[in-house]
Amino acid sequence: MRGDEWDRRVDEMSPANGVALRLERAGYDDLVIAAALGVPLESVPALLEVARAKLAREAATPPTEAATPPTEAAVPPATQ
Repeated sequence: MRGDEWDRRVDEMSPANGVALRLERAGYDDLVIAAALGVPLESVPALLEVARAKLAREAATPPTEAATPPTEAAVPPATQ
């Protein structure tokens, strides 16, 4: 996965998962990740495993097209 796509997908994740993955990618160890997230050190490996699995699942799923806004015809007229 290209860097810009990785960044976009991580941006779409929960803040905890995104921060954990970004810190891991930057080379920080579990102690720093735990402190940054305010979680016990023992929970970091599982948190990273879940975050990586979600990222892999998202990478395997093609992005959906953005929803198109309703046209004027689809918007009900204002009531008086």
